[in-house]
Amino acid sequence: MSELDELRERIKGCTACGLRATCTQVVPGGGAVNPSGVEIDPKDARILFVGEGPGKDEDKAGRPFVGRSGNLLRESIKSSGIPDSFYYITNTVRCRPENNRDPMPDEIEACWPWMIEVLKTLKNIKIIVPMGKPAVRTLAFKLGFQREIGQLPITKIAGKPIFLEKRGLYVYPMFHPAFAVRGNERREEFVAHLRYLGKAYTGWLQRK
Repeated sequence: MSELDELRERIKGCTACGLRATCTQVVPGGGAVNPSGVEIDPKDARILFVGEGPGKDEDKAGRPFVGRSGNLLRESIKSSGIPDSFYYITNTVRCRPENNRDPMPDEIEACWPWMIEVLKTLKNIKIIVPMGKPAVRTLAFKLGFQREIGQLPITKIAGKPIFLEKRGLYVYPMFHPAFAVRGNERREEFVAHLRYLGKAYTGWLQRK
């Protein structure tokens, strides 16, 4: 069992907050999958996509972003040219909140140590892509880029990279794909933002 697989098994057994009592299963995170549905080894991932939390489809499948919005995300990543082995997907909380409500601050806090362990395990992560306002705000607080985004809405900061010099990381905020699927205009912006990431990420990876 790989270090990442061992971490995901530990995440599946988490009972750190009350969400575990109401969800079907913990959704630890995952990478791209091949046409047979087998995950492509993400141990060398450079890009970490972070959503808010699992939805109904993810709660059932045990994998992140597998429903309608997940299909948009994964298809857009593939069309951007980002290699399948270069990314990993997770959420700020790994259990589905009832009725898809926003996670509570204490739930996010309880799940944050797993994010730290993911980053320690996936040692090559250099670009973090928070998707949607809750994920952006959580990561801004945890990684220290609140000043860069202020109180701007997600529509004003999506698609604009932020370099965290002290951490040697790029943060690239995006819409949540569930928001993007609601209308053609936002869908086009979402796809365009990923297309830009596909062109820019190689240069970003070279920055020290």
